[in-house]
Amino acid sequence: MKIVQIVSSTAVNGAIRHCSDLTCELAKRGHQVVLAHKPGAWVARQNYPEGVEFFETTMARRPSEIRRLGRAFRELQVDVIHSHKSSAHFFSTLLALSYSFPKVATCHIPLLQPYWRWNDRVIAPSASTEWFQRWVNLVPKSRIDMIPYFIDGDRLRPEKTREFVRESLEVSESAFLIICAGNVCERKNQLLLLEALSGLKRRGHDAVVALAGGKERDYMARLSAFIAESGIESQVRILGNRGDLPDLFGAADCFCLPSNREIMPIACLEAMAAGLPVVMTETGGIGEFLENGLNSMLVPRMDRVGLINALEALLIDKKLRERLATSANDLIASTFSPEVCVHQTIECYHRAIRRHSGT
Repeated sequence: MKIVQIVSSTAVNGAIRHCSDLTCELAKRGHQVVLAHKPGAWVARQNYPEGVEFFETTMARRPSEIRRLGRAFRELQVDVIHSHKSSAHFFSTLLALSYSFPKVATCHIPLLQPYWRWNDRVIAPSASTEWFQRWVNLVPKSRIDMIPYFIDGDRLRPEKTREFVRESLEVSESAFLIICAGNVCERKNQLLLLEALSGLKRRGHDAVVALAGGKERDYMARLSAFIAESGIESQVRILGNRGDLPDLFGAADCFCLPSNREIMPIACLEAMAAGLPVVMTETGGIGEFLENGLNSMLVPRMDRVGLINALEALLIDKKLRERLATSANDLIASTFSPEVCVHQTIECYHRAIRRHSGT
């Protein structure tokens, strides 16, 4: 097949990482992939196998830009368009309708957007996302495929040793290092993790939190104020966007993301594939895939004491960490592997093409 992956964000986050990984996996399986992106996009600067072409677009909702892409994709004999993120969803829907391309879209964040019904197929990474698309955006159940995100464990092998990374972060070997990867923002709720870190300190534990991800300025100001007020400056590392997450995972003792709202964060799956025990708030699709005490530690959303207790349990019990990490790794292999999820995505493309052609 000739497949267009179209993505509108220029920065990197879980949805963009998923698009990049999917592009690689499709090309590895012999498909020709066109990666349509905005100028300067992170996704276009990654390494891809043969069979991947790049197409730059502003995604401006103007007839001239729609005509330019439509004619180019028609000349390339594109079989299906697959969109990621809001601007790409709307622009590519106009493109698909204007030039009669089969259209698939992945719902990375549930939003009220009536044009979702115009897709031939919708991919929902979780049951809660499927419910949202059915009952809010009114997409017929018969046109929704529930396909979770996938993780390529080979990509998560660290290049640097645990000792080297911890030394570079100025974290002693005896400290319990908690890694949190994701944009530092209200939705990810890193403030709750810092409150839990303060609680661990009051209980006499030596713990360090490392925050990796882009920063929203106003929310970062709140975190900085709390860090100063709580006296935990020496226990927090603000790392910003990093290209070495496998190394950070290899140096950490656990992963924690206390989000207020999620579908199924890619960073959590990456941590599980890298062999880390994970602590998550039970929100969105997280509770659909993870089970408290079996392959993760789950706490209610906004439950500060519950988060402290979960982190403390992992901190004092190495065997618990090992057991959860092993079960989490097994879950990745059975449910979130490329072999499982990419096959399902390709079948989704075939269904979109059949629906579009009326067969």
